[in-house]
Amino acid sequence: MMTIDEKFAAAAFTASTAMSYEQVLAAADDAAERSKEIGTSLKRVAADGAAIVYEVRRLKGLTMGQVRVQYSAADGGATVSCTAPDYAVFQDKLLFFIPIGPKESPALGIFRTFSKVLRQALDGVAA
Repeated sequence: MMTIDEKFAAAAFTASTAMSYEQVLAAADDAAERSKEIGTSLKRVAADGAAIVYEVRRLKGLTMGQVRVQYSAADGGATVSCTAPDYAVFQDKLLFFIPIGPKESPALGIFRTFSKVLRQALDGVAA
């Protein structure tokens, strides 16, 4: 059985693309919009020309995690990586302190969807 960290690592990726930073930013914003779940969304909180950062938010603005898209220009193309460097983890407990199940994160589903949609957009414009 995969740990929660392994599940996030499995959804992360690094890919080569011919897209410019602005195109990657637009594709990431589209992926964020398409990744929304009931009660959970991605909100862009930073974009500085090299990194695009989104927060995974639940109702009432509770932050459940972070998604980071890193853009590195190279000769004739670019490299884009997508990771979730920070996320909330929960585990069911018996009598308030005895763990009885695997660790889970409300950010995992939305990160998997975001990663898949962004990867498809990048693959559509390969380097």
